[in-house]
Amino acid sequence: MTARNLDLEAQILKLPDDDALYAVYADWLAERGDPRGELISLSLAPMLADVMGRLTELHQAHDAAWVGALPAHVSLTWRRGFVDAIKFGDDDHAEIDVPVAYAAMRDRLLDGAAFGLLRSLTLGAFEDESNYMPDYSKAIAAMTQHGVPPWLRELRIDRGGYWDISSTEGADLADLYPLLPNLETLYLAVGRMELGAIDLPALRDLEVYTGGFSGENCASVIAANCPNLERLILRFGSSQDYGGTSTADDIRPLLASTRFGKVKHLALANAPFTNELLPDLVRSPLLSQLETLDLSWGFLDDTGVATILANVDAFRHLRTLDVTDSYIATRAADLKAALPQTIGTDDQKAVEQNDDWRYCHVGE
Repeated sequence: MTARNLDLEAQILKLPDDDALYAVYADWLAERGDPRGELISLSLAPMLADVMGRLTELHQAHDAAWVGALPAHVSLTWRRGFVDAIKFGDDDHAEIDVPVAYAAMRDRLLDGAAFGLLRSLTLGAFEDESNYMPDYSKAIAAMTQHGVPPWLRELRIDRGGYWDISSTEGADLADLYPLLPNLETLYLAVGRMELGAIDLPALRDLEVYTGGFSGENCASVIAANCPNLERLILRFGSSQDYGGTSTADDIRPLLASTRFGKVKHLALANAPFTNELLPDLVRSPLLSQLETLDLSWGFLDDTGVATILANVDAFRHLRTLDVTDSYIATRAADLKAALPQTIGTDDQKAVEQNDDWRYCHVGE
């Protein structure tokens, strides 16, 4: 079994980009005859051909001891001599029983020396044997049952390009939160989900890619205990058939709140209510602190542009304003002239006067 220095690992977890700490760990392992010392040292060196060749040799010789046999469709990414990321499933489709695979990896994830600095875990695209559509509820239940490395920094639930996003289920995430005290990034790309009572004090980045964001999920975000949140990316959806039940009234309390004082990057995208929300955004304490604002992929039209232009000074400080794939073709040039930092003005849908013919970018 490879040696471990838990004190050094704790220091690295606090300073994950400090090469000097990795070098100390490499020396410590080398003194004990552990080949992972050489692996770490080489991983810190410039990636020249001879270095890359030797890294390949080390992995071929020792991966069986370092990480063991991996279940099918489970992949690892290495960084500085440690497993940095693990993915269950693929980008498109995989026949994998994720709960069984997760259980098989449990001891290595929690106690394996090579996994001691694991940063990221992804539940990717897979085929559920019961309905042939990705349903993440069993995978989340397995994570809750078997445990999650408490030092994990990133969790991604990403259906990739598999089927229609509306066919995927993200299940209830609330039971996972107590297991993730150090989580900094949560990315959810699924059709439906239940966010529950979000309690993630270390979280800095919350991104949701869906066409099925519910009013209940809006309430979860507004009530979230995420005092360090810096990036909040929400995409809603316009069809109740796909779970997109959010309304402007659901999100207005977010704009009135003073609880998101560190948020610098905000997306209220893929929404049918963009125009309705803009007057509230102008009055929001959030707007003045933002660096980027994303209003793309939704029903923004000339009415919304008129609101922005009537309050243009409130938006001038933004580094970028994203209006990609909206309905502002007739006013796009005016918006770009008033706010040159606007992006996506050349990528617009044909203007539809009837809302029944409009659609959000992410839906089915």
